[in-house]
Amino acid sequence: MLLINSIYGNHHADRREGPLSCAVHRSYRHDCNACRAQEQNDHQLAQLRALNEQLSAAEQHQQAGLAEALRQTQLLEESQQDQQAFHLSQYLQTPAGVYFQKWREAASQVADALESFERDWQKMWESHVRRVADQTTPPPSVPKQRLHALDIVLAVLSGGLTAFFLSGIVAEWFVYDRSMFNILVFAVLAFPLFNWFMHSLHAPRRRREALEKKRDAAIDELVTDNLEKTFGFDPRDSRPWADGTPGSSELRDQVTRWDADVRTRYPQPAELPALTPPVIRANDPRLPAELGELLIVAGQEFSTRSPR
Repeated sequence: MLLINSIYGNHHADRREGPLSCAVHRSYRHDCNACRAQEQNDHQLAQLRALNEQLSAAEQHQQAGLAEALRQTQLLEESQQDQQAFHLSQYLQTPAGVYFQKWREAASQVADALESFERDWQKMWESHVRRVADQTTPPPSVPKQRLHALDIVLAVLSGGLTAFFLSGIVAEWFVYDRSMFNILVFAVLAFPLFNWFMHSLHAPRRRREALEKKRDAAIDELVTDNLEKTFGFDPRDSRPWADGTPGSSELRDQVTRWDADVRTRYPQPAELPALTPPVIRANDPRLPAELGELLIVAGQEFSTRSPR
């Protein structure tokens, strides 16, 4: 539309009534082909301008419709949010809503208590895990890796071919006719050969990294075995609860989900999960004294909390 305006807009700025004459005659003449051509051109320009005005009006109407649709959508969303907030406030005043608020508060308190015991549990284990790890005899260190014969052969071949193709690029540019096709062919051949050359030179480093990775995995397995022999289990990433018992993170996830669902589901008390005390890990005699005491304190703490 703007293109039509820019081409034809100024043509009619000083348009006169009636058909236009050609550049030779001062007035329109029916027997002049140039005058008739000018009249036809003027008629086509008028049609294009009319079409341009129609398209512009249609575009403005479409933009206005889109803006109105967007406004109506925003109003609808705001209305839905207001209705949702109103229904939620009404629900929270019912017995079920009051129970939900108490349940959420109690669940948050239980999650805080679980997290506190889990944090103390891991902190107390740090020195014992470190002591067992220090007492573990590690495998021999990885020796320094050198280039193998095959690495040297591959490096020499790839390096020589790379130098050959690079010299071809230099010769093509400074000696011959600077054929871009030949230069491109040399570059395409030289690039993978150079990568092959560097890959061969770095082979010792890659072998050393792979061996060190295997050594680290072997050390971790030895430490795990020693921890299991000493304490009956691997305490790293463990919790003071029995296996399968939900911890603080699982309980917080439940609270978060119900906080989101309450806006649409309005749960009844029977739908909410019961806040049962966690099952404390068995107090194995192989446990360090302070860890055993922590289990006793945790059992006493949660025995005083009535399930909800």
